Amino acid sequence: MPDWQVLESIVASSSCHALVMVHYFGQPQNIEQFRKFCSRYSLLLVEDNAHGYSGRFEGRRLGTFGDVGISSPRKFLGTPSGGVLHGEVFTSSEFVEALEPFPACRPRSILKMGANFCRPVRRLLRGWTDRNKDWSDPLLYQELVQPDYGIDRLSRWRIESANWQIIAMRRRGNWMAWAEFARSRGLMLIFDDVHHESCPWAMPVYAVSQAERNFWLEWGARNGISLFPWPSLPEHIVELNGDAISRWKRMVCFPLDMNPNELGL
Repeated sequence: MPDWQVLESIVASSSCHALVMVHYFGQPQNIEQFRKFCSRYSLLLVEDNAHGYSGRFEGRRLGTFGDVGISSPRKFLGTPSGGVLHGEVFTSSEFVEALEPFPACRPRSILKMGANFCRPVRRLLRGWTDRNKDWSDPLLYQELVQPDYGIDRLSRWRIESANWQIIAMRRRGNWMAWAEFARSRGLMLIFDDVHHESCPWAMPVYAVSQAERNFWLEWGARNGISLFPWPSLPEHIVELNGDAISRWKRMVCFPLDMNPNELGL
């Protein structure tokens, strides 16, 4: 939840046009409070729902509350491409139709999507790729600038044919199982509970120190469970060495496409 007094001072002292509302890890924000704030100061509400595609709040799909909303179903299915753009303040159809489709036939994309259909293969590949990573490097997962593409046909089919109600229910169940696992190991939960209508992306916790955080990341690599740090930090934020890097040093996220009870943990 943002510091509303700080936001009010920013709006009063600068030329602001929009406010970004992020549903971190798919957990809904206080949407009504954001909408009231934007209405009071004549701001556009940009809804970042990249972590919560198909999640809902009071029966309405997340990503559709803002003037502009984005969601990212590919984060849940491992498809080569797949983003969703909502908006009532502009028309984007011509822009989207003009985009070249994502080149999904590249070997890496095919291998990644195929692995998502076979859990043993997926765990083997994850363990192999994660085993030699330098978890102390804050630029390890730095996101690169990508050209704009339209969705490819394979990704569209996978996203549109998926049963998102079952996916959301399963991921909430996995969240609760990992939360119990983490709590019993002395890790600090960031959210007290998972929202009952959400489709969460991952289950985040804090470790006591970076050394303990790295221990769990290495544990995940040994067991083929793709734990990961968060957030991805651009180079200029790393150089500031402020609150963001302090948070990154302690945060570890548990994946929700698997359940610790089913893995015998």
